Amino acid sequence: MHMTNSKPKLLSFILIGVTGIVLSIVLLNNAMQEKAIVQGSFTNKPQTEKESVTASSHSLNPIHSNQWYSTIYKSFPSNPMYAYPLAYKIEKNGLSVSYPEITSSAKTVFAPFTEDILIGFESNINRPKIAAIGDWNVQLQLKSVKNDEFSVNLMHGAPSFVINANTESNIKITSKNAIKFYQPNELTKESKNTKTKNIVLRMDKKYYLVSLDQEREIKYSSKGIDIVQPKKIVVSLVDKPENIDTFLQYANTEVTNTSVSQEINSKELNTTYTFDSTNNDKVLTTLLPHQFDNLINKVTPIGEYTTLRGKAKLVALNAFTTSIPAIIPNQTFIKATTNESEIKAQLKKDIEQQLKEKAPDSKNYFLGTWFGKVTSLIQLAEVYGLTQEKQKLVSYVTPIFTDSLKYYKYDNAKYSFVSLKPEFGNDELNDHHFHYGYYIRMGAILLGEDVKEKGTIEENVGAMVNDIANTDRSSDEYPYIRNFDTYEGHSWADGYGDASDGNNQESTSEAINAWYSIYLWGKQTNDVALQNTGLYLYNTEVVSTMYYWFDTADIYKEPYKYKIASIVWGGKVDFATWFSKETNMIYGIQLLPITPASDYLAAVPNFDAYEKDFINADGSLTEEWAEFFLVFKSYHKDVAIKDIPKNLKPNDRMPKSLLLHMVSTNSN
Repeated sequence: MHMTNSKPKLLSFILIGVTGIVLSIVLLNNAMQEKAIVQGSFTNKPQTEKESVTASSHSLNPIHSNQWYSTIYKSFPSNPMYAYPLAYKIEKNGLSVSYPEITSSAKTVFAPFTEDILIGFESNINRPKIAAIGDWNVQLQLKSVKNDEFSVNLMHGAPSFVINANTESNIKITSKNAIKFYQPNELTKESKNTKTKNIVLRMDKKYYLVSLDQEREIKYSSKGIDIVQPKKIVVSLVDKPENIDTFLQYANTEVTNTSVSQEINSKELNTTYTFDSTNNDKVLTTLLPHQFDNLINKVTPIGEYTTLRGKAKLVALNAFTTSIPAIIPNQTFIKATTNESEIKAQLKKDIEQQLKEKAPDSKNYFLGTWFGKVTSLIQLAEVYGLTQEKQKLVSYVTPIFTDSLKYYKYDNAKYSFVSLKPEFGNDELNDHHFHYGYYIRMGAILLGEDVKEKGTIEENVGAMVNDIANTDRSSDEYPYIRNFDTYEGHSWADGYGDASDGNNQESTSEAINAWYSIYLWGKQTNDVALQNTGLYLYNTEVVSTMYYWFDTADIYKEPYKYKIASIVWGGKVDFATWFSKETNMIYGIQLLPITPASDYLAAVPNFDAYEKDFINADGSLTEEWAEFFLVFKSYHKDVAIKDIPKNLKPNDRMPKSLLLHMVSTNSN
């Protein structure tokens, strides 16, 4: 979300899953050859079958911003929360549930929230409270104005949810749609048993199974049912009638916590997703394409759901592990073996010009992108042996950088390190990973230099690191990896996800830059755990970027006509940006900034399709932001210095020497 708002040839290539995504493996240095484990998963003490309250593995004090459920902090009624296959809203009269249907136009794929059922009391509810948080689940407590209450555990990937009620009143399940009622074993004959334990609610082609703790009295109407004083209700979206018995089999299994842990070495990243449950049994869940395709232990799906992220496979398990090839990004650029004299000559010009340049008036994002450009010039100067020029750049930028840090402060009310001169809603917790990635990368480079301001840099940039990459689930200062969605495998940008289409992310490349910067900071501070956190986030975001932004799994169908999605929301995807209709920028925002970690762009398969799409959508190799697509192209096809258009419009984020370096390096 932005609201207006030299690299060696890759050593080897590996296919990921069935999508044909090719990811590079860059060999790790000797110090990292042994397996290193990222901070592990939280583990509860075992739950008994009688216990039904979800255990919170995360501190509830910080605002858990930038998550799929973050609207809860901002709005009541809430905006939609897209957990796939289901989506939810908290209305004044209860919990609204939707199985979004997919439609498309030329530039957008839609999955809008349209209510299927509403679950509530006979009276309205108060603002919900968050009772527990796991890595991809959240438990809410809903209380009526008459003090009836129930808790509900909402979870990514879950086709079912459990309501635990404490009420002397009835709980109502209603629908705005035409509704029919059946017993699970008799779907050919409508039934209205006055006392039952299980009932199927059918709305057109959608089947919702309602399972109770015991037989309860049911009252029927044309709008739905009233359940008389229930204690426990399990509501399941059944993918097909043949699976109703399977859902009944797992109805007594209640998830109490979710946690993710990782192991990474020089070759692969293994990520394990674990469900804790009341009876330690398997649970029914769905896996998104980027998970299912990369399972270590393959499973046969029980069924599937159509979602905006593709086919979500229904499986029964209590844990699963995915494995992807690990990209270990270079810490700096590698000197080109061709065109060195041209690159050095242009680099000297760029540095000379930079030293004359005044920093932008911005104190947040745009200043950060400027620091990104200067960081690249410092790294290139070192690579090409321009020692004096490099030192001049360090001396020039250090006071500007340290001065900029005084415009950030920890906000006790927002549990976040925020800008005092915010852009794009930084003070509303928007885009922190985008913004801070630039500062963290520059800070990591300056820590490696002989600058007297190291203490200031360590303290303030360290706060930025904690703000976006805290892995202490018990922290009372910062939420667990604020921007990152562990289940979907990518980041969210909107602080509160407070829109009808849920949360969103535009610039995956800036998110990837943030996690690369975390890795660099960990290297510079000798923090191995932080290095591994950066590598986990970097590699996982790359894979999800391939699936859901570059659409390598061919998820988005006609009439949507583009090869990429540039804004991915909870409830739609767009070929668009927040700030421009130009194709150069729609593509460019998925490519910038170009850094030593941009090598993952070589892993995008079938580049010809993207080039054709770029051209057909009126992309230009001479207009503004063309540099980014030229670098993208250079990873896949020979692009010589002579091929760079003479009339190319300059870009204030990318010095020409960096462009020359990249096309020369990628043609080595």
